[in-house]
Amino acid sequence: AAAQAMQPLLQAVVQAESPADRLIHLFAALSSLAQRTPRRQLASLRFQPSRDREGEERMQRVYRHVLDHLREPLPLAQVARVAGLSREGFSRYFKRTTGRWFSDFLVELRVQESRRLLVETDGRVADIAFASGFGTLAHFNRRFRALTGRTPRQYRMDYRASVQPAPETVMSTSGSKT
Repeated sequence: AAAQAMQPLLQAVVQAESPADRLIHLFAALSSLAQRTPRRQLASLRFQPSRDREGEERMQRVYRHVLDHLREPLPLAQVARVAGLSREGFSRYFKRTTGRWFSDFLVELRVQESRRLLVETDGRVADIAFASGFGTLAHFNRRFRALTGRTPRQYRMDYRASVQPAPETVMSTSGSKT
């Protein structure tokens, strides 16, 4: 029941257009969770999370490599070498560590980069797709729409419409608004 109640609140966080709106929606979701009763303890007081320094360093190397090469092709074998694992071992390790597949993670980062470019530049959608690391425009459009619910062009138009100031009301000489 709590998960179903949280769904719209978390969806609002994801769909918020600006960082400030995302933060507001996140606080609303956290507030809703804090007010829920009954609560249940998820771990004993003696629970100590493991500190896997080697694993943390491995993931930091992977994240750094991915961010440094986001706009380039990033074959799984290349990223696995950075992690010091085989392709299969890295794939399982990444899924176990993050809860998602590496390819999904990479696409999400690239879509995030393309969203930034769409709102911060006037570049053509095709140029933004390639600058974000997508190999084809069709793949970019398909993945962008799957993650945002809109086409890249519609996303840009919606963003620009949301940040445009409302037209000012002009006062005529008779004192009435026009």
